[in-house]
Amino acid sequence: MTDELDVAVDAAREGGAIALAHRRHGVLAEWKGVGDVVTAADRAVQETIVRAVSEAFGGDAIVGEEGGPAPDEARLRGRRRWYVDPIDGTTNYLKGRHWWGVSIAFVDVDDRLAAGVVHLPVLGETYAARRGGGAWRDGEPVRVSSVTDLAEALCSSGFPGAASMREASEGNLPIWQRVMRRALSVRATGAVAPDWCSVACGQADGAWTLGVGRWDIAAGTIIAREAGARVTDLDGAELDGPATSGVVAAPGIHDALLALIRGEGG
Repeated sequence: MTDELDVAVDAAREGGAIALAHRRHGVLAEWKGVGDVVTAADRAVQETIVRAVSEAFGGDAIVGEEGGPAPDEARLRGRRRWYVDPIDGTTNYLKGRHWWGVSIAFVDVDDRLAAGVVHLPVLGETYAARRGGGAWRDGEPVRVSSVTDLAEALCSSGFPGAASMREASEGNLPIWQRVMRRALSVRATGAVAPDWCSVACGQADGAWTLGVGRWDIAAGTIIAREAGARVTDLDGAELDGPATSGVVAAPGIHDALLALIRGEGG
C-alpha cells in the first residue's frame, strides 16, 4: 500500500533539488502583487509535487500556494487533501539566504493533519511526522525543548510583505514588543515552516503567526505537535487541522507566550 508520508518525503526532496538547480542557474522572479514575489522555481517545484501526489493518490485534492486562488476550505471538508508550499521563504530563496524549505502536509477525511514534511534543501535536512507516530529529522527522533521560563526562550515570528498580509504584519508589531521584553530573544527569519521545525527539534522554543496560507503551517503543525510541542490557535484551542494562524511552543512556556500574544501579559 502506498504511504502518504513516503510520497511526501520523496516529493519534497525532489522539489528541493529542483529549487537548488534553479538557483544555480539564476532565479527568475515576478510579482504577484505588492511585496509578493514568486519565482519560476516555485512553480516548477509545485508542479513536481502535484504530479507525484496525483500519480499516487489520484482522487485527492491538492491546495498549493501557486497556480490560482485557493478553493473554499468549507468545500474541502471531509475530503482527503494536501497542502503544498513549494518554497516557503521565497524572499530568502530569491536573496540567496539559506532559510527556506519545501512544505507538504496531508489531511485525512476526518479533517485532521495526518502527515507532514518540511525539507530544507540548503541545510540538507528533512523533517517528517505522521499522526501518533512521532517526528523525525533525517530519520532521527526530534523533541521540543524543556524550557519552562519565557526569559530563557528563543522565539520567532514574522512580518510578511504582501499587501494582503499587511494588516497582520502591522498587528504583530505590538505583540513583538511585548514578547521581546519577556523572552530571551525574538527572531524574524522570513520562513514559517522552518521556524516551526526549529521549535520541534528544540533549536527554538516558541513561534507564532497571525495570518498566512494554510500551506505555510500545516506541515509544521503536525511536526511540532508530534515532537511534543503545544500547537494552538490564538484562542488556545489545540490545532488538529490546517489553519492560517497559530502558536507553537514548548509546553512549559506556551501559556505565557499565548498570553503575551493576546495582550494579557507583558
